[in-house]
Amino acid sequence: MESKQLAFALTHPQDRTFFGLNAVVAWVAIVMGFSPFLLGHFSGATPFPPLIVHIHAVVFTGWLALFTAQIWMIRSRRVDIHRRLGLLGALLVPVVVIVGLVTNFVTQRIHLQAGALEPGFFLLAIVDMLRFTCLAGAGLLLRRYSAAHKRLLLLATVCLLDAGYGRWTNDWFIAKLGDNPVGFFGQLFFFVNCTIVIAMLYDLWTRKTVHLAFVAAVPFIVLTQVATSWIAYSEAWSSIARGLLE
Repeated sequence: MESKQLAFALTHPQDRTFFGLNAVVAWVAIVMGFSPFLLGHFSGATPFPPLIVHIHAVVFTGWLALFTAQIWMIRSRRVDIHRRLGLLGALLVPVVVIVGLVTNFVTQRIHLQAGALEPGFFLLAIVDMLRFTCLAGAGLLLRRYSAAHKRLLLLATVCLLDAGYGRWTNDWFIAKLGDNPVGFFGQLFFFVNCTIVIAMLYDLWTRKTVHLAFVAAVPFIVLTQVATSWIAYSEAWSSIARGLLE
């Protein structure tokens, strides 16, 4: 990929800081978004979720920890360890997807039985896993092309943060924009897309051009976000979701 974008410098002195900051932001998004729920569980204010939810939390935290470790290995110039950990990442991708889909099915079935089905979030988790598979898979396939590799895995990880950001904003976008596709889009994707835009602006600042990985992947990401937001509020999807869960 880099050979077709001759003007794009593979490395820049600020890369280590930039990608490290993205790891920090990812942790902040998850801690800010999910810590109130964890505190509620541990304080006894809310019941503990099923075991699969705990497994999902461990697996997702493992992915985020690996993402952070990989950035640190490059920052520390330990490319040898980075490559070995990459094998673990390749194995972890399908685990993240399978556990994510199973967790989504189990929790939404519980919501349905309680009369509180969330068809939008049921769809969101499915699309998240499909999008993660595409982005992370492409990143792993392009591991020999470092600039594309790191940007695709950054996008794959950032796109997993929508649920954390959605909880963080505490329905602010829904309250301001309405309980509709526009509010849903803002609630879940505004901060994700801000992070993506900043990453593209970083390329422009440091290389005077945007890497082809962003050019190819970002339209795909936005398209899936718009489609998810629109379909989530359709009666057809609500019926399909109920049929899948019953």
